[in-house]
Amino acid sequence: MKKDTIIRIFALGLVAVFVIEMVALGALNTGGKTGNGDAGNSSALDVTGNVVDNLTITRYEPYLIVSGNGSGIDEAKQRLIDRGEATYAIASGNGIIVNLNGSKHILSAAAEFEKANATVLANAVITMSETVRIAGDGLTTEAQGSTFKWQIRPIYPEGSKVPAQFVARSEGGMVVGMGSLTLLPDSVSGVFAEAEIDEVMPEASLINVPWAARTSARQIAKGAGAVYKEKSYVNVLPNATQTQLDAIRIYDYITGVQSGVVSMKNDFIDQERAANELSLMKLAPVFPPSLAYFANLSKEEANKTAVLLSDLQAAGVNATLITETKVRVRLPEKISANGKEYATGGRVLELTVDALPANATTLNMTLDFEAAGSAITRIIAFRQE
Repeated sequence: MKKDTIIRIFALGLVAVFVIEMVALGALNTGGKTGNGDAGNSSALDVTGNVVDNLTITRYEPYLIVSGNGSGIDEAKQRLIDRGEATYAIASGNGIIVNLNGSKHILSAAAEFEKANATVLANAVITMSETVRIAGDGLTTEAQGSTFKWQIRPIYPEGSKVPAQFVARSEGGMVVGMGSLTLLPDSVSGVFAEAEIDEVMPEASLINVPWAARTSARQIAKGAGAVYKEKSYVNVLPNATQTQLDAIRIYDYITGVQSGVVSMKNDFIDQERAANELSLMKLAPVFPPSLAYFANLSKEEANKTAVLLSDLQAAGVNATLITETKVRVRLPEKISANGKEYATGGRVLELTVDALPANATTLNMTLDFEAAGSAITRIIAFRQE
């Protein structure tokens, strides 16, 4: 049999295995069992419910599923073959399946295709913790974790631990199926960065309005024609757990909860109550002031800020005048934290600075952000160091 015939047969077999494997995964994937728990524990509850767990990316299957159009994908494929990272690629649906020369090339090969605007997935072997807690409809149980396969975007090195939430089915004290997997971003706080200053903007005069007075100040500021940045939210710990955040949803004044921020009703002004109730969950709430200011004032209008400040104070709002300098800075392409390197994408940020040395070209700052693998997906907060 000719060599090219053998390769075609093998390639078709790979497609068949891939299709069968995806059908087998289905909506609730059954995986092999791990650990040494008592599988015969008859007192354990049989429950289907939600799980939050740190999963381990144990290994990848050595091929990629690549979707997209354009010559860039073919060029990326050829570069990988030329470098010896890939062996061949075959058409599959609207994309290609790229066979790699070992799973060690998964991340670099995926990055190559993503540069060409392709969508890239890989089959990962993923392991749960030895014991997971399953919260069902009115029932909660602990079960022995399992190992399973799932398609993910290959941005996590083999051996990585990744926070995730999913649905699992336990029977006899063991996880026998899972589905609806969502890999959660990592929250990273207080990371140092030396950013390049792109622009220093002229000083501006603004009026600080205390959090609890933001509603009563609104109409006065808007009536004067000022820009009013009302902050009907509270900053909380960016690394707060889901349990902490879920616990405060019971309060009727809370309209939304996300990492680092709790949104509240515009007309809720009981700061003492909110501080007490959020502190019960150790969320360390910070109540930011709202801001009122006039944009692009002419010299003839320069006194508008002072008049508005006087009007607010006369109405019982303990407003104060502040002067701020804003700068636009560009982050370095990569920053490091806890022995890990993160890609920033060279984001440009605008922030208010307390002081800026004359002729400064860089600014030291700290960042709180979320990351998927080594890529920063969302910057939560940033401040001058």
